[in-house]
Amino acid sequence: MLYFLFVFTASSHHLQSEVAAYRKAKEMFVKGQKVPKPVATFEEAGFPKHVLDALYGQGFKEPTPIQAQGWPMALSGRDFVGIAQTGSGKTLGVRENKVCFIEC
Repeated sequence: MLYFLFVFTASSHHLQSEVAAYRKAKEMFVKGQKVPKPVATFEEAGFPKHVLDALYGQGFKEPTPIQAQGWPMALSGRDFVGIAQTGSGKTLGVRENKVCFIEC
């Protein structure tokens, strides 16, 4: 079986102070060692054009907080527990990376 793990470099240019400010503004709490930085845009998530077109075509403007932090963690092979309100994008936060994983 062949596995692909993604390392998010698009968001790696963000300074830790910027990441801390983003997490605070989005009311995100993370715990762990070497937690990947969140992605602020769909482009930073590294999705291919057809996935970006589908997201924007559905009216999404940016990842929700659970998606912004969850995608880098899931696609880099990390286990995580994501807790967020109903309607916050948890399903898309988990499903989208699997769709990309299969189709990319």
